[in-house]
Amino acid sequence: MSGARQNRIRAVMATVTSVSARPTSTDPFLPPNCPVQTLGKCGSTFYYIDSQGQLAALPGREHSRLGILTLFDEHKQFLYDTWPRKDKDGNTTGWRPERGAEDLMGSCGWKGVWDPTDRVRGRGAWCGERGELVLHTGQHVTTFAPNPNVWADRIIKKPGLIGRYVYPAGEEVGAPAETVQALGCMGPGHELLALLRTWKWRRMDLDPILLLGWIGAAMIGGALDWRAIIWVTGGKGTGKSTLLQLLESVLDYTLVKLSDASEAHVRQTLKHQTLPVMLDEAESEEDNRKLQAIVKLARIAASGGKIGRGGSDHTAVEFTMRSAFLFGSILIPPLLGQDRSRIGILELGELSDDATRIDVSHDHWAPFGAQLRRRMVEGWGRWEATLDWFRVALGRAGHSRRGQDQFGTLLAAADMLLHDGEVHLATAGEWVTALKASDLAELDDDARDEDRCILKLMTTSVDPFRNGGRKTLGQWTRIAAGWDSGDAVQAGQVLQSYGLRVRADQLLIANYHTELATLFADSHWAGRAGSQGVWVQAVRRLVGATNAGAVYFGGPTSRATAVPLASILQRHDPDASNASKLV
Repeated sequence: MSGARQNRIRAVMATVTSVSARPTSTDPFLPPNCPVQTLGKCGSTFYYIDSQGQLAALPGREHSRLGILTLFDEHKQFLYDTWPRKDKDGNTTGWRPERGAEDLMGSCGWKGVWDPTDRVRGRGAWCGERGELVLHTGQHVTTFAPNPNVWADRIIKKPGLIGRYVYPAGEEVGAPAETVQALGCMGPGHELLALLRTWKWRRMDLDPILLLGWIGAAMIGGALDWRAIIWVTGGKGTGKSTLLQLLESVLDYTLVKLSDASEAHVRQTLKHQTLPVMLDEAESEEDNRKLQAIVKLARIAASGGKIGRGGSDHTAVEFTMRSAFLFGSILIPPLLGQDRSRIGILELGELSDDATRIDVSHDHWAPFGAQLRRRMVEGWGRWEATLDWFRVALGRAGHSRRGQDQFGTLLAAADMLLHDGEVHLATAGEWVTALKASDLAELDDDARDEDRCILKLMTTSVDPFRNGGRKTLGQWTRIAAGWDSGDAVQAGQVLQSYGLRVRADQLLIANYHTELATLFADSHWAGRAGSQGVWVQAVRRLVGATNAGAVYFGGPTSRATAVPLASILQRHDPDASNASKLV
Protein backbone atom coordinates (compact mmCIF):
# COMPACT_ATOMS: atom_id res chain seq x y z
CA MET A 1 0.00 0.00 0.00
CA SER A 2 1.38 3.41 -0.94
CA GLY A 3 2.36 5.89 1.74
CA ALA A 4 -0.11 8.48 0.45
CA ARG A 5 -2.98 6.00 0.68
CA GLN A 6 -1.95 4.98 4.21
CA ASN A 7 -1.92 8.62 5.28
CA ARG A 8 -5.37 9.17 3.78
CA ILE A 9 -6.80 6.18 5.64
CA ARG A 10 -5.26 7.39 8.91
CA ALA A 11 -6.85 10.81 8.37
CA VAL A 12 -10.23 9.23 7.74
CA MET A 13 -10.01 7.01 10.83
CA ALA A 14 -9.07 10.02 12.92
CA THR A 15 -12.27 11.81 11.92
CA VAL A 16 -14.65 8.84 12.08
CA THR A 17 -14.57 8.32 15.83
CA SER A 18 -18.09 6.95 16.37
CA VAL A 19 -21.44 6.43 14.68
CA SER A 20 -22.93 9.22 16.79
CA ALA A 21 -20.25 11.69 15.68
CA ARG A 22 -20.44 11.42 11.89
CA PRO A 23 -18.44 14.07 10.04
CA THR A 24 -20.53 16.40 7.92
CA SER A 25 -17.76 17.25 5.47
CA THR A 26 -17.21 15.86 2.00
CA ASP A 27 -17.05 12.09 1.64
CA PRO A 28 -13.40 11.22 2.41
CA PHE A 29 -13.53 7.94 0.44
CA LEU A 30 -14.98 8.91 -2.97
CA PRO A 31 -14.34 11.94 -5.20
CA PRO A 32 -17.20 14.42 -5.82
CA ASN A 33 -17.59 13.33 -9.45
CA CYS A 34 -18.35 9.71 -8.55
CA PRO A 35 -21.33 8.58 -10.70
CA VAL A 36 -22.43 6.21 -7.91
CA GLN A 37 -23.95 7.57 -4.72
CA THR A 38 -23.46 5.68 -1.47
CA LEU A 39 -26.39 5.59 0.97
CA GLY A 40 -25.09 3.55 3.89
CA LYS A 41 -25.29 -0.01 5.11
CA CYS A 42 -27.66 -2.26 7.04
CA GLY A 43 -26.14 -5.41 8.44
CA SER A 44 -23.83 -6.86 5.81
CA THR A 45 -25.64 -5.21 2.89
CA PHE A 46 -24.43 -1.95 1.37
CA TYR A 47 -26.82 0.39 -0.45
CA TYR A 48 -26.11 2.57 -3.47
CA ILE A 49 -27.79 4.65 -6.13
CA ASP A 50 -26.09 3.36 -9.25
CA SER A 51 -25.04 5.39 -12.28
CA GLN A 52 -28.52 4.90 -13.81
CA GLY A 53 -30.24 6.33 -10.73
CA GLN A 54 -31.55 2.96 -9.53
CA LEU A 55 -31.36 1.58 -6.01
CA ALA A 56 -28.78 -1.20 -5.64
CA ALA A 57 -28.25 -3.48 -2.65
CA LEU A 58 -24.86 -5.18 -2.71
CA PRO A 59 -23.86 -7.66 0.00
CA GLY A 60 -20.31 -7.21 1.21
CA ARG A 61 -19.08 -10.46 -0.34
CA GLU A 62 -20.37 -9.36 -3.77
CA HIS A 63 -18.09 -6.32 -4.06
CA SER A 64 -16.20 -8.10 -6.78
CA ARG A 65 -15.11 -6.82 -10.16
CA LEU A 66 -18.47 -7.69 -11.76
CA GLY A 67 -20.43 -6.49 -8.75
CA ILE A 68 -18.81 -3.06 -8.89
CA LEU A 69 -19.20 -2.90 -12.68
CA THR A 70 -22.98 -3.31 -12.24
CA LEU A 71 -22.96 -0.08 -10.24
CA PHE A 72 -20.97 1.99 -12.72
CA ASP A 73 -22.23 0.60 -16.06
CA GLU A 74 -20.89 2.79 -18.87
CA HIS A 75 -18.79 4.94 -16.53
CA LYS A 76 -15.87 2.55 -16.84
CA GLN A 77 -13.34 5.36 -17.25
CA PHE A 78 -14.04 6.50 -13.68
CA LEU A 79 -12.83 3.11 -12.45
CA TYR A 80 -9.58 3.43 -14.41
CA ASP A 81 -9.01 7.00 -13.24
CA THR A 82 -9.82 6.44 -9.56
CA TRP A 83 -8.45 2.97 -8.88
CA PRO A 84 -5.88 2.40 -11.64
CA ARG A 85 -3.74 -0.67 -12.04
CA LYS A 86 -0.34 0.36 -13.45
CA ASP A 87 2.55 -1.49 -14.89
CA LYS A 88 6.20 -0.89 -13.95
CA ASP A 89 6.38 2.00 -16.40
CA GLY A 90 3.41 3.80 -14.82
CA ASN A 91 0.98 2.98 -17.64
CA THR A 92 -2.63 2.22 -16.68
CA THR A 93 -3.44 -1.37 -17.61
CA GLY A 94 -6.76 -1.75 -15.80
CA TRP A 95 -8.36 -0.98 -12.49
CA ARG A 96 -8.18 -2.51 -9.02
CA PRO A 97 -11.54 -3.86 -7.79
CA GLU A 98 -10.16 -4.53 -4.29
CA ARG A 99 -9.42 -0.80 -3.88
CA GLY A 100 -12.81 0.08 -5.31
CA ALA A 101 -14.48 -2.25 -2.82
CA GLU A 102 -12.54 -0.71 0.06
CA ASP A 103 -13.58 2.83 -0.85
CA LEU A 104 -17.19 2.03 -1.70
CA MET A 105 -17.74 0.04 1.47
CA GLY A 106 -15.80 2.62 3.47
CA SER A 107 -18.03 5.39 2.14
CA CYS A 108 -21.16 3.44 3.09
CA GLY A 109 -19.77 2.87 6.56
CA TRP A 110 -18.95 6.57 6.83
CA LYS A 111 -22.56 7.41 5.87
CA GLY A 112 -23.82 5.13 8.66
CA VAL A 113 -26.82 2.82 8.96
CA TRP A 114 -29.37 3.08 6.16
CA ASP A 115 -32.50 0.90 6.28
CA PRO A 116 -34.54 0.79 3.02
CA THR A 117 -37.80 0.07 4.88
CA ASP A 118 -40.25 2.87 4.05
CA ARG A 119 -37.43 4.86 2.43
CA VAL A 120 -37.90 3.78 -1.21
CA ARG A 121 -40.54 5.39 -3.45
CA GLY A 122 -40.95 3.95 -6.91
CA ARG A 123 -42.92 5.33 -9.84
CA GLY A 124 -46.34 6.71 -9.06
CA ALA A 125 -47.80 9.35 -6.76
CA TRP A 126 -46.74 9.97 -3.17
CA CYS A 127 -47.67 12.41 -0.44
CA GLY A 128 -44.91 14.72 0.80
CA GLU A 129 -44.23 15.40 4.45
CA ARG A 130 -46.07 18.74 4.25
CA GLY A 131 -49.01 17.56 2.17
CA GLU A 132 -47.37 18.05 -1.23
CA LEU A 133 -48.24 15.82 -4.16
CA VAL A 134 -45.07 14.08 -5.34
CA LEU A 135 -45.29 12.57 -8.82
CA HIS A 136 -42.50 10.16 -9.75
CA THR A 137 -42.65 9.49 -13.49
CA GLY A 138 -39.42 7.52 -13.84
CA GLN A 139 -36.95 10.17 -15.01
CA HIS A 140 -38.40 13.11 -13.09
CA VAL A 141 -39.66 13.62 -9.54
CA THR A 142 -42.04 16.59 -9.43
CA THR A 143 -43.39 18.11 -6.22
CA PHE A 144 -46.65 20.08 -6.34
CA ALA A 145 -47.46 22.26 -3.34
CA PRO A 146 -51.18 22.35 -2.39
CA ASN A 147 -51.72 26.01 -3.32
CA PRO A 148 -53.49 27.94 -6.10
CA ASN A 149 -50.24 28.09 -8.09
CA VAL A 150 -49.71 24.35 -7.87
CA TRP A 151 -48.36 24.07 -11.44
CA ALA A 152 -46.29 27.24 -11.54
CA ASP A 153 -44.65 26.48 -8.19
CA ARG A 154 -43.77 22.88 -8.99
CA ILE A 155 -40.24 21.67 -8.28
CA ILE A 156 -38.68 19.14 -10.66
CA LYS A 157 -35.71 16.99 -9.65
CA LYS A 158 -33.87 14.00 -11.02
CA PRO A 159 -34.52 10.61 -9.38
CA GLY A 160 -32.25 9.69 -6.52
CA LEU A 161 -32.00 10.63 -2.86
CA ILE A 162 -34.46 13.46 -2.20
CA GLY A 163 -34.85 14.34 1.46
CA ARG A 164 -35.03 11.08 3.38
CA TYR A 165 -36.46 9.06 0.48
CA VAL A 166 -34.87 7.36 -2.49
CA TYR A 167 -36.78 7.71 -5.76
CA PRO A 168 -35.21 5.09 -8.07
CA ALA A 169 -35.05 5.94 -11.76
CA GLY A 170 -37.16 4.05 -14.27
CA GLU A 171 -38.74 4.33 -17.69
CA GLU A 172 -40.58 7.65 -18.03
CA VAL A 173 -44.37 7.19 -17.81
CA GLY A 174 -47.37 9.12 -16.57
CA ALA A 175 -46.33 12.74 -17.03
CA PRO A 176 -49.21 15.26 -16.88
CA ALA A 177 -50.03 17.36 -19.93
CA GLU A 178 -48.08 20.61 -20.16
CA THR A 179 -51.12 22.68 -21.19
CA VAL A 180 -53.94 23.84 -18.92
CA GLN A 181 -57.06 21.67 -19.27
CA ALA A 182 -60.54 23.13 -19.60
CA LEU A 183 -63.54 22.23 -17.46
CA GLY A 184 -67.21 21.92 -18.32
CA CYS A 185 -68.44 20.34 -21.54
CA MET A 186 -65.12 21.22 -23.25
CA GLY A 187 -62.95 19.48 -20.66
CA PRO A 188 -61.43 15.99 -20.88
CA GLY A 189 -63.39 14.77 -17.85
CA HIS A 190 -66.76 15.48 -19.44
CA GLU A 191 -65.62 14.02 -22.74
CA LEU A 192 -64.57 10.75 -21.13
CA LEU A 193 -67.74 10.61 -19.00
CA ALA A 194 -69.89 11.01 -22.11
CA LEU A 195 -68.04 8.11 -23.71
CA LEU A 196 -68.39 5.90 -20.61
CA ARG A 197 -72.14 6.50 -20.65
CA THR A 198 -72.40 4.81 -24.06
CA TRP A 199 -72.01 1.45 -22.34
CA LYS A 200 -75.17 -0.10 -20.87
CA TRP A 201 -74.66 0.05 -17.12
CA ARG A 202 -76.99 -1.47 -14.55
CA ARG A 203 -76.92 1.91 -12.74
CA MET A 204 -76.69 4.38 -15.61
CA ASP A 205 -76.83 7.40 -13.31
CA LEU A 206 -74.06 6.18 -11.04
CA ASP A 207 -71.63 3.60 -12.48
CA PRO A 208 -70.01 5.83 -15.16
CA ILE A 209 -69.34 8.44 -12.44
CA LEU A 210 -67.73 5.85 -10.16
CA LEU A 211 -65.53 4.54 -12.98
CA LEU A 212 -64.47 8.08 -13.95
CA GLY A 213 -63.64 8.71 -10.31
CA TRP A 214 -61.57 5.52 -10.12
CA ILE A 215 -59.52 6.62 -13.14
CA GLY A 216 -58.76 9.98 -11.54
CA ALA A 217 -58.03 8.52 -8.10
CA ALA A 218 -55.82 5.79 -9.60
CA MET A 219 -53.62 8.45 -11.20
CA ILE A 220 -52.65 9.85 -7.80
CA GLY A 221 -53.52 6.79 -5.72
CA GLY A 222 -50.27 6.55 -3.78
CA ALA A 223 -50.76 10.05 -2.36
CA LEU A 224 -54.26 9.31 -1.02
CA ASP A 225 -55.29 7.95 2.36
CA TRP A 226 -57.66 5.49 0.67
CA ARG A 227 -57.47 3.77 -2.72
CA ALA A 228 -60.84 2.58 -3.97
CA ILE A 229 -61.27 -0.86 -5.57
CA ILE A 230 -63.50 -1.39 -8.62
CA TRP A 231 -64.87 -4.65 -10.08
CA VAL A 232 -66.26 -4.45 -13.64
CA THR A 233 -68.43 -7.45 -14.49
CA GLY A 234 -70.39 -8.37 -17.60
CA GLY A 235 -71.00 -11.29 -19.92
CA LYS A 236 -70.65 -11.73 -23.66
CA GLY A 237 -71.79 -8.81 -25.75
CA THR A 238 -71.50 -6.21 -22.98
CA GLY A 239 -68.35 -4.54 -24.33
CA LYS A 240 -66.34 -5.33 -21.19
CA SER A 241 -63.16 -6.15 -23.09
CA THR A 242 -63.39 -2.93 -25.10
CA LEU A 243 -63.96 -0.93 -21.92
CA LEU A 244 -60.90 -2.40 -20.24
CA GLN A 245 -58.82 -1.68 -23.35
CA LEU A 246 -59.99 1.92 -23.15
CA LEU A 247 -58.88 2.17 -19.51
CA GLU A 248 -55.53 0.63 -20.40
CA SER A 249 -54.99 3.28 -23.09
CA VAL A 250 -56.14 6.20 -20.92
CA LEU A 251 -53.87 5.20 -18.04
CA ASP A 252 -51.02 4.72 -20.51
CA TYR A 253 -48.08 2.63 -19.36
CA THR A 254 -48.73 3.53 -15.71
CA LEU A 255 -51.28 0.70 -15.57
CA VAL A 256 -49.96 -2.68 -14.45
CA LYS A 257 -52.22 -5.08 -16.36
CA LEU A 258 -52.09 -8.75 -15.39
CA SER A 259 -54.07 -11.91 -16.10
CA ASP A 260 -53.99 -15.22 -14.24
CA ALA A 261 -51.47 -13.77 -11.78
CA SER A 262 -50.62 -14.86 -8.26
CA GLU A 263 -50.45 -12.57 -5.23
CA ALA A 264 -46.66 -12.84 -5.22
CA HIS A 265 -46.53 -11.96 -8.93
CA VAL A 266 -48.57 -8.80 -8.36
CA ARG A 267 -46.49 -7.78 -5.36
CA GLN A 268 -43.16 -8.44 -7.01
CA THR A 269 -44.22 -6.65 -10.21
CA LEU A 270 -45.18 -3.53 -8.28
CA LYS A 271 -42.22 -3.61 -5.88
CA HIS A 272 -42.04 -0.05 -4.51
CA GLN A 273 -44.35 1.51 -7.12
CA THR A 274 -47.83 2.94 -6.51
CA LEU A 275 -49.07 2.44 -10.08
CA PRO A 276 -52.68 1.25 -10.59
CA VAL A 277 -53.31 -2.46 -11.18
CA MET A 278 -55.84 -4.14 -13.48
CA LEU A 279 -56.58 -7.86 -13.03
CA ASP A 280 -58.51 -9.02 -16.09
CA GLU A 281 -60.30 -12.38 -16.32
CA ALA A 282 -60.54 -12.63 -12.53
CA GLU A 283 -63.14 -15.37 -12.90
CA SER A 284 -64.79 -17.52 -10.28
CA GLU A 285 -63.33 -21.02 -10.25
CA GLU A 286 -63.70 -24.20 -8.27
CA ASP A 287 -60.69 -23.18 -6.19
CA ASN A 288 -60.63 -19.40 -5.66
CA ARG A 289 -57.78 -19.28 -3.17
CA LYS A 290 -55.30 -17.69 -5.60
CA LEU A 291 -57.76 -14.94 -6.54
CA GLN A 292 -58.81 -14.41 -2.92
CA ALA A 293 -55.15 -13.81 -2.04
CA ILE A 294 -55.01 -11.03 -4.65
CA VAL A 295 -58.27 -9.55 -3.34
CA LYS A 296 -56.73 -9.53 0.12
CA LEU A 297 -53.69 -7.75 -1.34
CA ALA A 298 -56.00 -5.13 -2.91
CA ARG A 299 -57.74 -4.70 0.44
CA ILE A 300 -54.41 -4.08 2.15
CA ALA A 301 -53.43 -1.64 -0.59
CA ALA A 302 -56.69 0.28 -0.14
CA SER A 303 -55.58 1.55 3.26
CA GLY A 304 -51.84 1.49 2.55
CA GLY A 305 -50.96 -1.45 4.78
CA LYS A 306 -47.64 -3.24 5.06
CA ILE A 307 -46.90 -6.81 4.01
CA GLY A 308 -44.01 -8.68 5.57
CA ARG A 309 -42.19 -11.55 3.89
CA GLY A 310 -39.02 -13.48 4.65
CA GLY A 311 -36.15 -12.93 2.22
CA SER A 312 -33.95 -15.56 0.61
CA ASP A 313 -31.07 -14.38 2.81
CA HIS A 314 -33.13 -14.99 5.98
CA THR A 315 -33.84 -11.29 6.48
CA ALA A 316 -37.34 -9.83 6.72
CA VAL A 317 -38.66 -7.81 3.79
CA GLU A 318 -41.54 -5.33 4.07
CA PHE A 319 -43.75 -4.05 1.26
CA THR A 320 -46.11 -1.10 1.57
CA MET A 321 -48.97 -1.46 -0.89
CA ARG A 322 -50.51 1.82 -2.12
CA SER A 323 -52.01 0.95 -5.53
CA ALA A 324 -55.60 1.26 -6.74
CA PHE A 325 -56.95 -2.08 -8.04
CA LEU A 326 -59.51 -2.85 -10.76
CA PHE A 327 -60.81 -6.36 -11.40
CA GLY A 328 -62.66 -7.50 -14.50
CA SER A 329 -64.60 -10.75 -14.96
CA ILE A 330 -67.75 -12.32 -16.31
CA LEU A 331 -68.79 -13.48 -12.83
CA ILE A 332 -67.57 -12.26 -9.44
CA PRO A 333 -66.23 -15.06 -7.22
CA PRO A 334 -67.52 -15.49 -3.67
CA LEU A 335 -66.16 -12.67 -1.52
CA LEU A 336 -66.13 -12.12 2.22
CA GLY A 337 -68.29 -9.24 3.38
CA GLN A 338 -65.19 -7.31 4.49
CA ASP A 339 -63.92 -7.52 0.90
CA ARG A 340 -67.21 -6.95 -0.93
CA SER A 341 -67.96 -3.79 1.06
CA ARG A 342 -64.60 -2.35 -0.04
CA ILE A 343 -65.33 -2.85 -3.75
CA GLY A 344 -67.40 -0.78 -6.15
CA ILE A 345 -69.27 -3.32 -8.30
CA LEU A 346 -70.02 -1.99 -11.80
CA GLU A 347 -72.22 -4.33 -13.81
CA LEU A 348 -72.55 -4.09 -17.60
CA GLY A 349 -75.63 -5.03 -19.62
CA GLU A 350 -75.70 -6.42 -23.14
CA LEU A 351 -75.23 -3.88 -25.92
CA SER A 352 -77.51 -3.68 -28.92
CA ASP A 353 -76.33 -5.18 -32.20
CA ASP A 354 -76.01 -1.74 -33.79
CA ALA A 355 -73.80 -0.32 -31.01
CA THR A 356 -71.13 2.01 -32.40
CA ARG A 357 -67.58 0.75 -32.27
CA ILE A 358 -65.07 3.17 -30.76
CA ASP A 359 -61.36 3.66 -31.19
CA VAL A 360 -59.62 2.52 -27.99
CA SER A 361 -56.08 2.65 -29.35
CA HIS A 362 -53.21 3.73 -27.14
CA ASP A 363 -52.02 6.41 -29.56
CA HIS A 364 -55.43 8.10 -29.44
CA TRP A 365 -56.15 7.93 -25.72
CA ALA A 366 -52.75 8.15 -23.98
CA PRO A 367 -52.50 11.94 -24.55
CA PHE A 368 -56.04 12.19 -23.24
CA GLY A 369 -54.94 10.45 -20.06
CA ALA A 370 -52.17 13.04 -19.64
CA GLN A 371 -54.84 15.75 -19.80
CA LEU A 372 -56.83 14.05 -17.03
CA ARG A 373 -53.69 13.71 -14.95
CA ARG A 374 -53.08 17.46 -15.34
CA ARG A 375 -56.55 18.17 -13.95
CA MET A 376 -55.91 15.92 -10.93
CA VAL A 377 -52.62 17.72 -10.26
CA GLU A 378 -54.18 21.17 -10.58
CA GLY A 379 -56.98 20.18 -8.20
CA TRP A 380 -54.65 18.78 -5.54
CA GLY A 381 -55.01 21.86 -3.35
CA ARG A 382 -58.73 21.21 -2.87
CA TRP A 383 -58.60 17.43 -2.56
CA GLU A 384 -58.98 17.21 1.23
CA ALA A 385 -61.87 19.68 1.37
CA THR A 386 -63.66 17.93 -1.51
CA LEU A 387 -63.21 14.51 0.07
CA ASP A 388 -64.41 15.76 3.47
CA TRP A 389 -67.58 17.19 1.87
CA PHE A 390 -68.45 13.86 0.26
CA ARG A 391 -67.64 11.90 3.41
CA VAL A 392 -70.04 14.00 5.47
CA ALA A 393 -72.76 13.82 2.81
CA LEU A 394 -72.42 10.05 2.47
CA GLY A 395 -72.50 9.64 6.24
CA ARG A 396 -75.80 11.50 6.34
CA ALA A 397 -77.05 9.18 3.58
CA GLY A 398 -76.46 6.16 5.81
CA HIS A 399 -72.99 5.02 4.77
CA SER A 400 -70.56 3.54 7.26
CA ARG A 401 -67.04 4.90 7.65
CA ARG A 402 -65.85 2.33 5.13
CA GLY A 403 -68.49 3.40 2.62
CA GLN A 404 -67.52 7.03 3.12
CA ASP A 405 -63.88 6.20 2.35
CA GLN A 406 -64.69 4.03 -0.66
CA PHE A 407 -67.34 6.09 -2.41
CA GLY A 408 -66.15 9.43 -1.09
CA THR A 409 -62.79 8.90 -2.80
CA LEU A 410 -64.45 8.00 -6.11
CA LEU A 411 -66.86 10.94 -6.07
CA ALA A 412 -64.21 13.44 -4.96
CA ALA A 413 -61.93 12.40 -7.84
CA ALA A 414 -64.82 12.60 -10.33
CA ASP A 415 -65.65 16.11 -9.08
CA MET A 416 -62.02 17.19 -9.55
CA LEU A 417 -61.98 15.90 -13.13
CA LEU A 418 -65.25 17.65 -14.00
CA HIS A 419 -65.22 20.92 -12.02
CA ASP A 420 -62.95 23.64 -10.65
CA GLY A 421 -63.13 25.37 -7.29
CA GLU A 422 -65.42 24.13 -4.52
CA VAL A 423 -67.68 21.09 -4.76
CA HIS A 424 -70.32 21.47 -7.46
CA LEU A 425 -73.24 21.15 -5.03
CA ALA A 426 -76.06 20.41 -7.50
CA THR A 427 -74.23 17.59 -9.23
CA ALA A 428 -72.68 16.24 -6.03
CA GLY A 429 -76.08 16.10 -4.37
CA GLU A 430 -77.42 13.96 -7.23
CA TRP A 431 -74.49 11.57 -6.92
CA VAL A 432 -74.96 11.13 -3.16
CA THR A 433 -78.70 10.56 -3.63
CA ALA A 434 -77.96 7.85 -6.20
CA LEU A 435 -75.59 6.25 -3.68
CA LYS A 436 -78.25 5.55 -1.08
CA ALA A 437 -76.62 2.96 1.14
CA SER A 438 -79.66 0.68 1.43
CA ASP A 439 -79.85 0.21 -2.35
CA LEU A 440 -76.23 -0.72 -3.11
CA ALA A 441 -75.35 -4.24 -4.23
CA GLU A 442 -71.89 -3.68 -2.75
CA LEU A 443 -73.41 -3.52 0.73
CA ASP A 444 -75.93 -6.36 0.37
CA ASP A 445 -73.48 -8.71 2.05
CA ASP A 446 -72.10 -6.29 4.63
CA ALA A 447 -73.22 -8.24 7.72
CA ARG A 448 -71.02 -8.36 10.79
CA ASP A 449 -68.74 -11.35 11.14
CA GLU A 450 -70.51 -12.54 14.29
CA ASP A 451 -73.88 -12.42 12.52
CA ARG A 452 -72.47 -14.50 9.66
CA CYS A 453 -71.09 -17.03 12.10
CA ILE A 454 -74.38 -17.57 13.94
CA LEU A 455 -76.24 -17.62 10.61
CA LYS A 456 -74.03 -20.46 9.38
CA LEU A 457 -74.64 -22.33 12.62
CA MET A 458 -78.40 -21.88 12.68
CA THR A 459 -78.95 -22.64 8.98
CA THR A 460 -76.91 -25.87 8.95
CA SER A 461 -79.25 -28.75 8.09
CA VAL A 462 -78.79 -32.06 9.94
CA ASP A 463 -80.44 -35.50 9.84
CA PRO A 464 -79.55 -37.04 13.23
CA PHE A 465 -81.83 -40.06 12.86
CA ARG A 466 -80.84 -40.93 9.26
CA ASN A 467 -84.48 -41.08 8.21
CA GLY A 468 -84.56 -38.21 5.75
CA GLY A 469 -86.17 -35.83 8.24
CA ARG A 470 -83.68 -33.00 7.97
CA LYS A 471 -84.07 -29.85 10.01
CA THR A 472 -81.76 -26.90 10.51
CA LEU A 473 -80.10 -26.40 13.88
CA GLY A 474 -82.17 -23.24 14.13
CA GLN A 475 -85.38 -25.30 13.83
CA TRP A 476 -84.17 -27.78 16.45
CA THR A 477 -83.34 -24.83 18.71
CA ARG A 478 -86.83 -23.38 18.32
CA ILE A 479 -88.41 -26.73 19.22
CA ALA A 480 -86.12 -27.17 22.24
CA ALA A 481 -87.03 -23.65 23.40
CA GLY A 482 -90.75 -24.36 23.02
CA TRP A 483 -91.17 -21.75 20.31
CA ASP A 484 -92.28 -24.34 17.73
CA SER A 485 -94.31 -27.51 18.22
CA GLY A 486 -92.43 -30.76 18.56
CA ASP A 487 -90.67 -33.00 21.05
CA ALA A 488 -88.57 -30.57 23.09
CA VAL A 489 -86.69 -33.36 24.88
CA GLN A 490 -85.70 -34.99 21.60
CA ALA A 491 -84.67 -31.62 20.17
CA GLY A 492 -82.50 -30.98 23.21
CA GLN A 493 -80.73 -34.30 22.70
CA VAL A 494 -80.07 -33.46 19.04
CA LEU A 495 -78.62 -30.08 20.00
CA GLN A 496 -76.35 -31.60 22.64
CA SER A 497 -74.87 -33.95 20.04
CA TYR A 498 -73.76 -30.82 18.17
CA GLY A 499 -72.38 -28.96 21.19
CA LEU A 500 -75.49 -26.80 21.70
CA ARG A 501 -77.99 -26.53 24.53
CA VAL A 502 -81.03 -24.37 25.30
CA ARG A 503 -81.23 -23.10 28.87
CA ALA A 504 -84.07 -20.73 29.71
CA ASP A 505 -83.84 -17.92 27.15
CA GLN A 506 -80.25 -18.67 26.12
CA LEU A 507 -78.47 -20.86 23.62
CA LEU A 508 -75.29 -22.36 25.04
CA ILE A 509 -72.54 -22.96 22.47
CA ALA A 510 -69.60 -25.19 23.36
CA ASN A 511 -66.17 -23.58 23.11
CA TYR A 512 -64.73 -26.92 22.03
CA HIS A 513 -66.75 -29.69 20.40
CA THR A 514 -65.93 -32.18 17.65
CA GLU A 515 -69.21 -31.72 15.75
CA LEU A 516 -68.97 -27.93 15.88
CA ALA A 517 -65.38 -28.18 14.66
CA THR A 518 -66.61 -30.30 11.74
CA LEU A 519 -69.41 -27.86 10.98
CA PHE A 520 -67.02 -24.88 10.82
CA ALA A 521 -64.14 -26.82 9.23
CA ASP A 522 -64.27 -25.08 5.85
CA SER A 523 -64.59 -21.55 7.22
CA HIS A 524 -62.39 -19.01 8.96
CA TRP A 525 -64.24 -19.83 12.21
CA ALA A 526 -62.69 -23.30 12.28
CA GLY A 527 -60.80 -24.68 15.26
CA ARG A 528 -57.87 -27.04 15.53
CA ALA A 529 -57.16 -30.11 17.62
CA GLY A 530 -56.55 -29.27 21.26
CA SER A 531 -57.82 -25.67 21.10
CA GLN A 532 -61.13 -23.91 21.26
CA GLY A 533 -62.80 -22.97 18.01
CA VAL A 534 -62.47 -19.55 16.44
CA TRP A 535 -66.28 -19.47 16.40
CA VAL A 536 -66.08 -18.67 20.13
CA GLN A 537 -64.51 -15.27 19.40
CA ALA A 538 -67.26 -14.49 16.90
CA VAL A 539 -70.30 -15.47 18.98
CA ARG A 540 -68.96 -13.64 22.03
CA ARG A 541 -69.34 -10.40 20.06
CA LEU A 542 -73.11 -10.91 19.79
CA VAL A 543 -75.24 -8.59 21.91
CA GLY A 544 -75.78 -10.09 25.36
CA ALA A 545 -73.26 -12.93 24.96
CA THR A 546 -71.67 -14.10 28.25
CA ASN A 547 -69.34 -16.77 29.56
CA ALA A 548 -71.52 -19.73 30.58
CA GLY A 549 -68.78 -21.63 32.41
CA ALA A 550 -68.70 -25.44 32.32
CA VAL A 551 -71.75 -26.99 30.63
CA TYR A 552 -72.85 -30.62 30.17
CA PHE A 553 -73.37 -31.58 26.50
CA GLY A 554 -74.07 -35.29 26.90
CA GLY A 555 -70.50 -36.22 27.81
CA PRO A 556 -67.65 -34.53 29.64
CA THR A 557 -68.42 -30.91 30.41
CA SER A 558 -67.08 -28.15 28.20
CA ARG A 559 -66.79 -24.45 28.76
CA ALA A 560 -69.41 -22.62 26.74
CA THR A 561 -70.68 -19.23 25.61
CA ALA A 562 -74.28 -18.19 26.34
CA VAL A 563 -76.12 -16.20 23.67
CA PRO A 564 -79.63 -14.75 24.17
CA LEU A 565 -82.08 -16.53 21.88
CA ALA A 566 -83.72 -13.19 21.19
CA SER A 567 -80.54 -11.90 19.52
CA ILE A 568 -80.28 -14.79 17.05
CA LEU A 569 -83.82 -16.06 16.44
CA GLN A 570 -87.28 -14.56 15.99
CA ARG A 571 -90.10 -16.04 18.02
CA HIS A 572 -92.54 -15.79 15.09
CA ASP A 573 -92.21 -15.92 11.32
CA PRO A 574 -91.98 -12.27 10.18
CA ASP A 575 -93.73 -13.20 6.93
CA ALA A 576 -96.78 -14.50 8.78
CA SER A 577 -99.77 -12.38 9.78
CA ASN A 578 -98.42 -11.84 13.28
CA ALA A 579 -95.05 -10.59 12.01
CA SER A 580 -95.07 -7.68 14.43
CA LYS A 581 -94.72 -9.98 17.45
CA LEU A 582 -90.97 -10.25 17.44
CA VAL A 583 -88.75 -10.81 20.41
